[in-house]
Amino acid sequence: MWKMVNTFTSLKLLGVIGRFGKTTTCDILAIYPMPDEKVLSGCEWGNILVWDDGMIKIEVSRKNRRPCHADQIVQFLYDPQTLQITTVGADGFIRMWNYQTIDLANPPEEEK
Repeated sequence: MWKMVNTFTSLKLLGVIGRFGKTTTCDILAIYPMPDEKVLSGCEWGNILVWDDGMIKIEVSRKNRRPCHADQIVQFLYDPQTLQITTVGADGFIRMWNYQTIDLANPPEEEK
C-alpha cells in the first residue's frame, strides 16, 4: 500500500487507493507502520483502518459502531511492550487500544 519512491527532488511516500467492503475512499491524516508489516491509518469519520498487503483488513470502531473519534485521527503511537496503540483525534480526545485485540478481530459477515 505504501512505498518510498525516488523523485527528482527527494524520496516521497507513494500511496495506493484501497477499498474494503463498505469503506469508501477518504483522506488520511495519520498512518503508523506496525512491526508485523500491517499499517494503521485513520479515516475522515474517525475510525482506525488496518491495512495488510495493500488492502484494508478491518475497520475498527467502538461498541455499537460508534466511531473511535468524533473527528479524524491525527496521530498514532505504539508501545511494543504493552501492545497498546494510542490515538490522538482532532476531536481533542486521546484514546488507547489493545493492538492484539484489533489484529485478531474479523470483520462482520456482511462486510466480507
